[in-house]
Amino acid sequence: MEDSTILECFRTGVMEKTAFDSLFRKYYPQMCVYAHRFVDMPETEDIVQECFVWIWNNRSVIVVDRSVPSYLFSMVRHRALNTIRKKNIGQKVTDMLQEIRKEDMAENAFDAEELKRRIQEAIESLPDPYKEAFLLHRFSDKTYGEIAEMYQVSPKTIDYRIQQALKILRRKLSDYLPAALLAVVMNLLENVR
Repeated sequence: MEDSTILECFRTGVMEKTAFDSLFRKYYPQMCVYAHRFVDMPETEDIVQECFVWIWNNRSVIVVDRSVPSYLFSMVRHRALNTIRKKNIGQKVTDMLQEIRKEDMAENAFDAEELKRRIQEAIESLPDPYKEAFLLHRFSDKTYGEIAEMYQVSPKTIDYRIQQALKILRRKLSDYLPAALLAVVMNLLENVR
């Protein structure tokens, strides 16, 4: 079927399936070869198929102001270039996200080091009896009773010292952490020393 006949069938709606089949068989392989100049093989077939789907969906309103092959190859070229643009934009976005992630990791590492330093300073600033009880309990896994026996005081005294140490630490570190994260910080304390 001639190209002009195919277009006439599309406009009139007479034998349009036959006309479309003829157009597809005649140009599909050439369009795939042409699209492959721009993109890889799986994308090539997708692009050409999208072109034919568009042609079928718009067959009654298509206006071809040049030769049919020129029209088809122009359509393939535009879709292929759009695919490349989308892929490049996607890659740029992926690259940007990776860069942001690296920056965040570096910033978080700095923040973690700063927090660790502040925690150590806060612990060092505790009064000696509070600091000793706190460190023995948190870092040496000593019970209140064991610590009380070491210092010849009651377990309630050790409990009081540790509670006071925690209050002081909460107050000193409150500028750096929301109250809800204080429990997490206390777990971090175990990794500080």
